[in-house]
Amino acid sequence: MFQFLTLVWGRVTDVETMEDLQVLERALDVVEAAGVSEAAAAPITDA
Repeated sequence: MFQFLTLVWGRVTDVETMEDLQVLERALDVVEAAGVSEAAAAPITDA
């Protein structure tokens, strides 16, 4: 599960929950294609 939060003036105004990780993967591919290289970055780990 993944959540997108929209903040306006420090308050959460919208919460979008993605339970299908394939949908998230496609969304991140679109964001990367738009020029945001962080969308394809490796996951952050505690290692």
